[in-house]
Parts: sequence; C-alpha cells; structure tokens
Amino acid sequence: MKKIAVRLAGISITTLLLGLAACSKPAGENAADLILTNGYVYTADAERRVAEAIAVRGNRIVAVGPTEMLLDLRGPDTVVHDLAGRMILPGLHDMHIHVTDTVASEFCGLDNEPHTLDEIVEIGRECAKIQGLEAGDWLPIIDWDSYLGNQPSDQHPTLLSALDAVSTSIRVVLWSADGHSAAANSAAFNAPDVPINAETLATTYADIASYVPLNADGSLTGRINEAARHLLRDVDVDFIDDPMPASEKMPRVAEQLARNGITSIQHPAVHPAALDDLVWLARNGDMTFRLRMAFYLSHDADDPNWIESEIARVAALRADLGDLEFVQANAVKIFADDVLEGNPFAEPPSKPNSAMLDGFHNPVFEIDADGRADVVDYEEIADRERDYGRLTHSADELAALIGAATSAGFHAHVHAIGDHAARVTAEAFAQSRDEALAAGLTQSVAHLQIAKSEDIQVLGELGVYATFTYLWATPEPEYEMLVIPFIDEVDGIDDLYNQNHYYMRNAYPFRQFADAGGVVVFGSDAPVGGRSSRPFANMKAAMTREAGGRVLNASQALDVHETLASFTVNAARLMGHDDELGTLEAGKLADIAVIDRNIVELAENGDFASIAETQVVMTVFDGRVVYETN
Repeated sequence: MKKIAVRLAGISITTLLLGLAACSKPAGENAADLILTNGYVYTADAERRVAEAIAVRGNRIVAVGPTEMLLDLRGPDTVVHDLAGRMILPGLHDMHIHVTDTVASEFCGLDNEPHTLDEIVEIGRECAKIQGLEAGDWLPIIDWDSYLGNQPSDQHPTLLSALDAVSTSIRVVLWSADGHSAAANSAAFNAPDVPINAETLATTYADIASYVPLNADGSLTGRINEAARHLLRDVDVDFIDDPMPASEKMPRVAEQLARNGITSIQHPAVHPAALDDLVWLARNGDMTFRLRMAFYLSHDADDPNWIESEIARVAALRADLGDLEFVQANAVKIFADDVLEGNPFAEPPSKPNSAMLDGFHNPVFEIDADGRADVVDYEEIADRERDYGRLTHSADELAALIGAATSAGFHAHVHAIGDHAARVTAEAFAQSRDEALAAGLTQSVAHLQIAKSEDIQVLGELGVYATFTYLWATPEPEYEMLVIPFIDEVDGIDDLYNQNHYYMRNAYPFRQFADAGGVVVFGSDAPVGGRSSRPFANMKAAMTREAGGRVLNASQALDVHETLASFTVNAARLMGHDDELGTLEAGKLADIAVIDRNIVELAENGDFASIAETQVVMTVFDGRVVYETN
C-alpha cells in the first residue's frame, strides 16, 4: 500500500490509501455510489490518520484517500459531494440514551425547563382545564426538572402546597425527566389502598420510607422518589406510555438522531412501551441507527428466585427479537444505587439517595427572596446517625446479578452514581471479568458521578467502559447546591468550587479513568437535561469542563482525540461492532457524519465555544444518506 503526504488544516498529514486498487482502472460496474471529496476525513483509527475523500459502494466504504484518486471511482450514477474542507467523522455513537423519550410528548409537560412553583401551578391548572379532568382523575405532568427551579413563594411554599393548589380532587403527579424523582399532591398520596403518610411510612412502607422525604413535623414534602413512585400507580405503564402512536413518534426519533450525526445507540433500561416503539421502527424498515437494547432487570422482593426469573425473561425477549435488522437485544441495565441530589427546600433538607462510603453531612440552608438556596451552617451529627444513602442491591446480590447476566450471554451495563456504588460495581465486575472476556462480553458503568481513586484504578485495570454525559461535568451552581453541601462542608455558594473539596477532586473522573486503563465513552442520557443528545456541546464540555466562567476540575478534561474516540471507536468497541464500524476504513460499513467545521483545528486553537455550535450537514447510515441540509 502506498502512503501520500497531504496538507490539511495547516498540518502535515500522512494518509494511508486503502482499497484503491480499482482506482487505476475505469470504474464501470465497480463505480462508487457516493464520493465525498475535498474534506477533512478524520478516520479515528489508531494512527489518527486523515484523508481528503471517501468513497462508498452499497453499504460499504470502498476507499479512503486523496480526492484526485477517488474520483477514478466515479461512474455515470455516482453522487459526488464537494465538501469544501468540511470534516468527515465516523457515525457518532450515543451509548446511553432513552431514545423513545427524546421527542415531544402529547402529555402535559414542562419541557425539562426549570419552573418556579408558581409557574407549575399555573401550567397544571391549565392542563387540567384543557383535558376536562374531574375528581379522581389523574393528571401526569411529565419532563419535570426536579433539580433546578422549583423555587417556593409566599403563596406556594412547598411542592405539596403547590400541587394541592393545582387541585385537591384531581390526582396530580409530576414525573421527572430522569426517571428517579416524582412529586404528588395530597389526592395522589391518598389514592393507594393504604394512603402514604408518616404513619404508613413507618409501618406498611418502612422498607422504602427513605424514598419519601418528610418535613420535621412528619408532614409530606410532596416529593416521592425511586421505587416509592410505584406506590402511587404503576408509573412505568401509566406515566411513560405516550398516547402518541409509534407511527408518528418513531420516525421523528430516527430523524433527530440523524440530524445529530448519531448512527449507533444503546437504549438503557428498556421498558415495555419503549420496546414496542423500537420494534415498530425496526420492523417498518425506517432505522437510521444501530441499536443495542439494555433490558431493565426488575427486583421482586417476594420472589426468592427473582434473578433467575428476570434473566429467563430477557433471554426470551432476546430470542424473539433475533430477526430484527440493526438491533442487538443482548444487554441488561442494572442499578447499583440511585441519584446524588438532595433537597434544600425541605425542612429539614432531605438527603441524597446514592450510596456514599463516608455518608452525608447535615447542611442548613437559607432560601433567599428569589427562592434560591445557600448553605449557611451545618448541624453536628454523631457517626451512628450518619446517613450513607443506600445501594439498590447488596454487594453480594449485585455480584450474583451481574454473574447471572454474564453466564446468560448479556453485556452488563450498571448505573453507579455514588462512590460506594462504584466500589461494589468494581468488585462485582472483577468476579465476572474472566467469564465476560472469554464470551466477548463487555462490562460498562453509567454516570460514575463520584468515586474514590482506588476504585477508579480497579475499574480501569478491569478494562471497564464508562459512559459519561460530559455536560454534567460543567458547573451549574443551582445544581451543585443540591449535591456538594451534603458531601463537603462548604462555606456558602462561593465555596462550592473549592479545589480541595472531595467532590471537586473526584467528580466525573474522565482523565483518571482513562489513565487507569478504562475506556471512556459518550452517553447523553437524553431526555435528561434536554431531548437532544447535544453531541457537540458535550464534546466541548469533555475538553473544558467549563461553563459560565467556572471550571469543574480541569485536570480531568480530555483532549480532542480522546473525546472524538469516545464518540466513535471506543463506543464501537462497547457496542461490539468495532470490526465493522467506529473508524473510516475501506471494507467497513458506511456510517458517516459530515459536519460544518473542523473540530480538531478548533480545539488546537482553543476555540472550544465554536465546537459547541457545530452542525451536522450530512449523515450516512449503512451507505444511505439519511440526513442532509439544503
């Protein structure tokens, strides 16, 4: 094979020409169907080689190299696009996206935007009026931002009072976009056969009482989190099932992914409604992306053999879906813990639920006239009274669950937020590592919001993959006020970003994880924080960890090549199709994204703001152009 030096983006690049044997002959029946010329082809291969042009025949890349040579593959029907220097990337991967929820719903919703309690009351009343609801009816309000906004007022000082102001007879439930939090009015809390209140939380519901925070006087705050949400109704069915039919929703989902250059995804915690929607799209031949389903494993405390039962259930689903093109139904989603946000607006403030090795402090908050919280003091707490959050499964049960999934041939994808969850996940993965490697199965952890250095080292040495939402590693004081004061004793809002704090040193450890040998991968977790994957805003965040002039531990940032690898070749390895995808090389499948600017050049020049504004101009999936700007 021949090497030719070309000059692109101001740097000398050696490009390896692949698959060009036919270029010396007339194209004829070997003509390419599509040739993209005069671009900056970022191959994402091990040498990070760059070329000018790429040629596609059918669903395969047939050549990568100089424009002049690839034009020899042009035939009478070949479509040629002169990209005028635009950048060409392998199709992007989003390895943690709840994709069926990424388009607007027909439910009453809050659009993932922060709202004050006064605004929530107004929206709720209008929804109840439009829907003509009566006493005893349910009003689910979805896409609630349970972390930002929710500022109280004199008229509506608590979530419960606000939702009671929407209605005292209609059963109102706020459903958060992240699937971990909810809030309800008194009518909803009274709806179960055994109403939810301080007395029943101490008796009937004692095992999940920590998920329903109470005020100091024993009254409900309005919040209800995690598994406790199911006490109201079967929210997975009633508040996720969208009245919008799959025939209307799913083409919009596919188009949105294509518009973002995303050609492969992992859908975590696939629930029945999502499964129906995804199967509809696959069976109707409208896929613009390759899909891995990670099935949610549901814990049934009444079934001593629940692990075996759940593995049998998802194995049957895998068998039923084996004929679907572009679909892998071969992963499971397991929760090691919950989430790390507390509630400063409760009295006393409610603690986070995630599992933390050193437990949580008892911060005292002050709420200003605009409803914003600031930490002003800390209560003394005896070690025996310290709250450590909770693991979803004991360490032994988690290991057994991962082991059973591995033995059944499933990739294991584990949600771990707190440092205790990271530790037990590392220990559980270690027990199943040899079996997973022998079977070609991957082990991945989602989010990894905070972890101790020694556990990061173990995860890295095991070769675990971590799906990070890079935007979450950028400062947002309103959000950090829900987290950091419970972990570190901070001296007010101006001390949140003190580099000596444990959170600042250990939150979202991109760099440390990669240096330990772990594989860093992008996962947007959309619709949490927004319906779009926002791939290029996430790229900018991975490289800077900056927002609003603040930086959340710059030492953990990635460089541009590591960042691009996390969207391409690294993610393709996690997906298990890196032999066919993830790099732009002759012989591989033609999943390609063309963007309007050169991200490498922008990063090298320090223009990270422009990276966040990048737009996709063309997406090619399996050799077909599935998105193109005019």
